[in-house]
Amino acid sequence: MELKFSNLRNIGLVVFSAFILTGCGDEPASSTVQQLSCPTDTAPSNLSGYARMEYEVMAATNEMRTRPKCLIERLETLKSRFNGNILTNDDRTLVRTVEGAAAVAELIDFLKNAPTAGALVRNENLDKSARDHQKEQAVTGATGHYSDDGRNPFDRMSVYAKVNPAGENISYGAYGGETGRDVVIALAVDDNVPDRGHRTNLMMEGYQQAGVACGTHPVYGSMCVINYGGTVKPL
Repeated sequence: MELKFSNLRNIGLVVFSAFILTGCGDEPASSTVQQLSCPTDTAPSNLSGYARMEYEVMAATNEMRTRPKCLIERLETLKSRFNGNILTNDDRTLVRTVEGAAAVAELIDFLKNAPTAGALVRNENLDKSARDHQKEQAVTGATGHYSDDGRNPFDRMSVYAKVNPAGENISYGAYGGETGRDVVIALAVDDNVPDRGHRTNLMMEGYQQAGVACGTHPVYGSMCVINYGGTVKPL
């Protein structure tokens, strides 16, 4: 399904997949911070392509966790771009959704009163487990959390570290735009996911660290795998 055309006969889909794993033992304590002024920092100038997108995913995740209201302005713009269930992206490509603007409006209401959570630190071992899955699906064109050999996200993380609790979000395709911030917004909107599992992962208090790997996907154009962890003990 191609996302790079702007007429109604070539409408792409954005696909999301969430996986949440909880283990035994005490979860790390969360930190609650006050909503502050919205961040203005941009990615370092030496980053480009998917490396820049990965940086933006981490920055936007922490923006949502620590300053949730800062996403509302972008969401209001997206809400105005719907024609029924069709969203017009920044580059004029079209995305067919299920819930349309209603899901965006619901997220706006959620963010107005959302509790904050502690910022996540990027972890190289979670980067590696996310990269393994991204590289595989960049070749196979598969979607979802299970590897071709049947491993789940926890299995992949366990190659590099003991992680508890743990979770994974995956986004395929573009929703609104092609920045890492748009990836996070798409996961938070969680169109056609009644339990909003991706939003739950994004805001999970027990998580302290995350890894991210973005790259190409032969069906949806692009994808990002985000692995989350509370305590992460390298092997």
